[in-house]
Amino acid sequence: MTCSRSAEAGGRGGRRRAPAAIAALTMAGLLGGPLALETARAAGPVVPLVAPQTSAADATGTKHAKDASSEAPPPPPALAPILSPAPPPPTLLPAPPPAPAALAPTAPAEQGDAEPAPPEPPPPGLPAGLPPDFAPRNARHRVAVSGRFAYRLGAAAEEAGAHAGFGIGGTYEYTYATAASRLELALGTDFSLDRFGSSEKGTLTEGGVVTTYDATRVILQNAFLLVHTAAADLGPARPFVTIGAGLGVGNLQTVSPSFTTMTGSSTSFHDLQFLARASAGLDVVVTRVWRASLRVDYTAVRLADQIPTVSGTTLPAFVDLLDVNLGLVYRF
Repeated sequence: MTCSRSAEAGGRGGRRRAPAAIAALTMAGLLGGPLALETARAAGPVVPLVAPQTSAADATGTKHAKDASSEAPPPPPALAPILSPAPPPPTLLPAPPPAPAALAPTAPAEQGDAEPAPPEPPPPGLPAGLPPDFAPRNARHRVAVSGRFAYRLGAAAEEAGAHAGFGIGGTYEYTYATAASRLELALGTDFSLDRFGSSEKGTLTEGGVVTTYDATRVILQNAFLLVHTAAADLGPARPFVTIGAGLGVGNLQTVSPSFTTMTGSSTSFHDLQFLARASAGLDVVVTRVWRASLRVDYTAVRLADQIPTVSGTTLPAFVDLLDVNLGLVYRF
């Protein structure tokens, strides 16, 4: 009697465990699906923290329950506690774009080497193709130094000797006005020295014997003038015309018996003249400050004294001049 009750109680206990296992499996399928089942299987049997309390009748029938347990179906494997799924990671919302005023200007990204700047146009008046150093400098001061080829004019030049000669000259001008943007008006000074030489015969007396020797008659004509210039600034070229007036100093040195009564002596004559000069020329640009210049002068000599000769006649030694100047000009 006791055995049958124990067996019956064990059978009821086995039947109570079966619905509980089925409910756990169902809950695991709903919550975790296959993942929860796999987790439960991997976790192994679950040991309860508090042992279930059994009654005296259950304790008495434990032996009979062991015997009957072989007849009852095996209980399902213990399930691990259902693990709740991990919460999803927080979703980061994108930050709101800054206001347009708060945006700092950024430099544009470099795209390789920068393109070279276009070449500057040539300065006004400078032909295309010339380097910028050839652009004429806008300056008011002009200084010129030149070498001169001089020629004496008129029949009197043949009597005094020496038609052709050479000399040096210098000019300083200051541009005081510019009209029509290209016409320059300047005031300045002009200086020149021309030398003419011709061969002559001198005499020398020694022991009552008169001998002759070769010598050179020298005529010097110096000029100091105030000039006014009008020039057209055409860029690389600057044509100009000049008029001026001033004083000239002439000098004649000779050993000819025609001019001296003392044998073997040298005579020097000095004379002061009034001069008027007209010039035309052209300056050509070399660099921004330097130019080459070509100029032609005509100098009229007035109020020149006549040089007396031994025979009692006079000789006009200082006559009109024609000069060709080739010089170098500095502008600043």
